[in-house]
Formats: sequence, C-alpha cells, structure tokens
Amino acid sequence: MCDAAKPRNPVDWIKKNLLVINKEGKRNPTYLAHVLLIIIVLGGSSALYGFAYLRTWTLVKDSKVCPDSMDKPVHVATTGSGHQGNQKAQPDSNVKEFPPVITSIESNIETIEVAGRGNPVLASQKERLKEQVYQLQLARIRSCYISMFFLAHRNATLTLGTATGIVALASLAFLSKEGWKGSNNAIINIGVTSGLVLFGAWTYGQLYGQEVNFTAHNDNYIIATRLLNKVASAVATRNIVFAEDGASEASRLSLGNSADMAVLLQRLDRELVQLEAPEFGGDSSFVRGAAERVNSFIQPTTEDADPNGEES
Repeated sequence: MCDAAKPRNPVDWIKKNLLVINKEGKRNPTYLAHVLLIIIVLGGSSALYGFAYLRTWTLVKDSKVCPDSMDKPVHVATTGSGHQGNQKAQPDSNVKEFPPVITSIESNIETIEVAGRGNPVLASQKERLKEQVYQLQLARIRSCYISMFFLAHRNATLTLGTATGIVALASLAFLSKEGWKGSNNAIINIGVTSGLVLFGAWTYGQLYGQEVNFTAHNDNYIIATRLLNKVASAVATRNIVFAEDGASEASRLSLGNSADMAVLLQRLDRELVQLEAPEFGGDSSFVRGAAERVNSFIQPTTEDADPNGEES
C-alpha cells in the first residue's frame, strides 16, 4: 500500500521553481520568479496609486471644497446664550440657516423695480441676470470638480513617483556596491521595473497635463466664485464697481438703471465665454525630445564630428 501523499514543503517548492544556483553558487530567480517580481512591483504600484488617488478625493469630499449642488441652505454656527464652550450645542439654538445663495440672489433680483422714472431696468434684463447667476454656479461646480480630479491624479502620481524612485535608488546603490555581475538578478529586476514605473508615472502626468489642467480649472473656479459674490453684493446694494478692460479707473454702475444693467450683463457674458468653454491641455513635446535624443545616438550629427573632419 502506498503512503498517503504528503503536502509539499513551501520552502522546497520555492527552491525548486523560483530559485536557481548559478556557477558562482549564488541563488538567482528563475524566469517564473522574474515574472512574479514584475507582477508584484506593478501590482503594488497600482495599489499605491489607487490609494493615494482615493485618499485625496475622499479628503476633498469630506472637506466640502466644491459645492455639491446648485442650491442648498447654508448652516452657520453662532454663539448662543447658555451654550458657550459646548461643542455639542443644540442645532435649534446656535445654528442659523441662511437662505440658499442662488435663491437669495434671485430674490434680490426680483426686488429690482422695472418701472419708474428715468431709465428703469427691463424685465428681460432681470431674467438674463438670473440665467447668468445659474451659469456662474454651474461653472463653479464644474471647474471645482475637474480641478480636484486632476489634483487627485497629480498627488497619486507624485506619491507613486516618490515611492518607486526610492526603490530604484536603493537598487542602484546595491548595484554600485556589488557591480552589475555580482548583484543578484532580483535586485536588478526590481530596480529596472521600479525605474520604468517611475518613468511611466512622470510620462502619464506630463501627457495628460495634470498640473496644467489643475491650475487652469482652479483659476476658473476662483473667477466664477468671485463673479458670483460680486453679483450677490451688487443685487443687494443695487451698485457694483468694476474696471472695464483697458480702463484706468473703476466705474460705478447702478442696477436700477437699464443702461448700467446692460453693461453688467455684457461684462458677465464676456467672462462666461471663458468659463463655459473649458480647455484641457497636455504636453507631448518630451516624447519628440526623447526620440530626437535617441536618434542622435544612433546617427550622430555633424556637430558631433571630430574637429579634424573625422567622425567621432
């Protein structure tokens, strides 16, 4: 009777399938082990990238950096009697609910008179101002979320690049100490794969313009927010002060006057042209530059020739 099959020892299996002894008596990874090392490095890099991206995006959502809807009430904590120093104050006593921003602006626009002496505001102008307010809010939401999307990817790329750069430099330190032939092939594998991941992360960030797109859409968010706040103050005070393009001095407009309201609407239209046509950039020049450098090594130009007329 044959003995029952004994379970294989994992150490013996690793020695047999993943390690091979070279002529110098050193253990080096087999082809299967090299493949597993590459998979581990790439898998770990993907996991690190995903973690950094999700972490940044979670912080953005939790901190409420971007407006999460077109119109919501604003809750502001105030100091109520008998609740000083109490962090768990009752909502009814020390939290005041302000009207939604867009609703508040719309209500103030409605109070602008369309009849009276002089040059009263037209009803169509009031409707157009309401439309522009909603367009500004939409531009704020869109620009904020797009900029945060590129920010999350940029942070993930920087995190991955830093981690793989450290691993690649550590592998290079081992290689410089032991030499290319004296180093274990696993160290070479990890170093080369980490270096390729580092280059890939940098290429990805440049190609899709993470930094450029984040800055551009963040600027649009700031512009839209500034304009919306300016309109909110204008409809509340019935006056607005701004400088026309190329003007040396700022001018004051009265929102009770049809001509001044027309100037405000035209100014907002010019700003909305930029905000409602977002651009996305990327840089592929480094690809052409790298190709030219490789080509210069393969086919030296006349500038690389020897001064005596002979090619180097």
